[in-house]
Amino acid sequence: PEPPSLPVDFVERARRLPPLLRANAEANENGGRLVPEVVQALQSGGFFGLFAPRSLGGAELMPRQAIAVVEELAQHDASTAWVVFAVCLCTGAAGAYLGDPAVHALFSPGVPITAGQGIPNGRAIVVPGGYKLQGRWNYGSGVQHASHVHTGAIVYEESGAPRLDAHGVPEVRIFYVPREQVEFGGNWDVVGLRATGSIDYALPETFVAEEYTYAARTTIPLRGGPLYRMGTIGLGAAGHTAFALGVGRRILGDLAAFARTKTGRPGLLGESESFLEEFASAEARLRAARALVFQAWAEAESSLTMS
Repeated sequence: PEPPSLPVDFVERARRLPPLLRANAEANENGGRLVPEVVQALQSGGFFGLFAPRSLGGAELMPRQAIAVVEELAQHDASTAWVVFAVCLCTGAAGAYLGDPAVHALFSPGVPITAGQGIPNGRAIVVPGGYKLQGRWNYGSGVQHASHVHTGAIVYEESGAPRLDAHGVPEVRIFYVPREQVEFGGNWDVVGLRATGSIDYALPETFVAEEYTYAARTTIPLRGGPLYRMGTIGLGAAGHTAFALGVGRRILGDLAAFARTKTGRPGLLGESESFLEEFASAEARLRAARALVFQAWAEAESSLTMS
C-alpha cells in the first residue's frame, strides 16, 4: 500500500531538488560534507524535521510517508539522503523523548539539526542533576552540520557499578551535547558516501543535564503521536529502508542510461538479449522488494495506531 497523502507533499518537494543535488554532488564528495546551499535547501524545505513532532514544527511523518521522501532523495544523491534520514532520526527523537527544558532550548529557534552515533561507546557516570559523559564514537553521519551531537553511552553509578535497567541489563542512554564541546576527527576517507561526513568524534568528560538525555530503548514519548512508540530503532530502520530502495532505483536508472550509450563496441548493450533479461530480473526484484517494504510498514503502522 502506498503511504497516505499529506497536507505538505514532501515527495513533490524532493522532486524539485535534483538539479541542485546533482550540480553539487562532486563538491559535496570533495568536501566530505554537504555544501551550505544543499543544507539550506533541505532545512528550508522541512526535510530535517520529517520525524520531528508537529507540535514542535516538524512533519511527524509516519514510516511509509518518510520512506517515500528519503527514497526520492536517494535516487538523486545518496549522501544527501543518508544525512537527511540520520538527522531526522536524531532530531525526531530529541523532540519526542527529551525533557521540556531541553526541547524548549533546541526547538525554540526552529527545528534543529542534530546528528551523531547512538552506539553506546561512551561512559556516563551518574552525578547530581545529570551525568558526566566521555568517550569516542565512530561514523557520526551529519555531525558537521549539527548544532548538537546525539550520542550513546552506558550509565554507571558513582560507585563504578553499571546501572541496570528494568530488564536487568546495563542502562544505555542517549545524550545531546552542544557541538562546541565535541572534538571532531577528520578521518572519513572512503570511496562512496564521503559527503555524509561520517567522521569520528570524541568528548572529554562533560556534564550533561538529565533533561538532555533519554533511555535509548524508550518507546514512551513525552510529546507526539503513535510514531514514537516504535523507538529509535524503528525510526532508523525506516530510514535505512528508504535509502536502500532509492539507491537501488538510481543504480538501475544509471544502468539503463548506460545501456543506451554507444561504447565503441558493435551495437548497444541495451540490444543484448541476455542483458535485457538480467535487467528485467533486477527490475522485478526491486519492485517486489518495494512492494514488500510498503506492505510490511503498513502492518507496522497499524500496530502503532492500535489502542
